Amino acid sequence: MESLTKSYPHIVVLFITCTLVGCSDTGPTGPLVIPQSVIEEVEEGLKNLREWKTGSQVDRMTDEKNYYAYSEWSDNLGLEFPYENNKARLIYVCNKDYHSLLFEFSDGMLLNGTNYDHNDGRTYVSLRIRWYSGESSEIDSLSFSIDYDRDALYFVNPNPSINKVRESSSLLAEFDWYNQGYGYAEISLLGASERIEETLDKCRSRYCQMLWIRPSVSG
Repeated sequence: MESLTKSYPHIVVLFITCTLVGCSDTGPTGPLVIPQSVIEEVEEGLKNLREWKTGSQVDRMTDEKNYYAYSEWSDNLGLEFPYENNKARLIYVCNKDYHSLLFEFSDGMLLNGTNYDHNDGRTYVSLRIRWYSGESSEIDSLSFSIDYDRDALYFVNPNPSINKVRESSSLLAEFDWYNQGYGYAEISLLGASERIEETLDKCRSRYCQMLWIRPSVSG
């Protein structure tokens, strides 16, 4: 609460006010009026809490630098022990040679329907993702490469999905968990387009510049 108070004091003020008076139309001594400026700042603060962030990491052996854009962790996936606290987030990573899009799990990964490819030595799985944009949505069935060391799922063909990340407001990912059924991660894509653009500017990847398809802007 301390960090939230420092970053977004009006959120805490509004929370305390609502706790005391129940956020009804009237307060203890008359009509409860919250200034519009406070409401707007609270809304902006909540938006910032959900927005994507950026970061970087240097491989000390090669001095290669990777740049990241990533979402906040989702709520729990709705699984049972020992994965009851497991969450997921979406990460875009880029360096001078390549870019990738992946899901990362907080507490391990054990999925149904995996297939080992003897030709390339990788394990793959197919998942469904529902993309939301305004009042519309669409569902994709996509292939992922599994990285057990990182507890991550890499999009096999990331470019179309990266564009959908930039064009959508949120996504719902469905994970078929071993011996547990389905778990779901709802991930906000607020600020994803801007953070991915920042990451691209930093990595200066020839691969990204050649294959990147910018979404059209209408209106």
